[in-house]
Amino acid sequence: MKDTFYRLSEEKKLNLINSCIKEFAKNTYDNTSLNSIITEAKISKGGLFKYIEDKKDLYLYVLGLIMKDIIEYQSNNVDMSISCFFDRLNTLSDCGFDYYKNHELEFRVMMNAFYDLASPCHKEVIIMSKNLIKKYELYLLENIDWSQYKENKENILKILEYMIDGYNFAFIRKLDLNYSVEELEKVMKKDVDLIINIIKSGVKK
Repeated sequence: MKDTFYRLSEEKKLNLINSCIKEFAKNTYDNTSLNSIITEAKISKGGLFKYIEDKKDLYLYVLGLIMKDIIEYQSNNVDMSISCFFDRLNTLSDCGFDYYKNHELEFRVMMNAFYDLASPCHKEVIIMSKNLIKKYELYLLENIDWSQYKENKENILKILEYMIDGYNFAFIRKLDLNYSVEELEKVMKKDVDLIINIIKSGVKK
């Protein structure tokens, strides 16, 4: 985003961001329309380009805001007294779905972003998500008792990442973008619980 965007009033910034969320929630990246955003935000096309470099710049910025909002919600609501890594993961997952249930448009934006493999931004979306999780990792894993496992922390995190990445790849093939939050939670929760429980049983002392 250009420096001029950050000099906008909070009201104008929020108006533009909310207009983008509405548009990105309805469409995949290629089908999103800057003209629709301009109309919704009630600004001119020339005005919009005073604040952004291009559509990709705007898209990734808004996605970054949503991702940060989700992970901060999880950070503020997860039970930090849980010392088992795998139980903590389950509560983080529950918090994520709780967020989505109260933010339907943001849920649609994230569905389109993560599962639109044709998007020229898809790789950047995945990298951005992983970097943000990494940034919050120390806090999200605070108070975990790693001594209860046969494998060290680094190996457990690596194995889980590989398995979740593989699951996501397989899940995309059967995903219905019209899933409601509740439907997606039901499908994913069952599968992710299976992955987590298998790893947990293999590394628990």
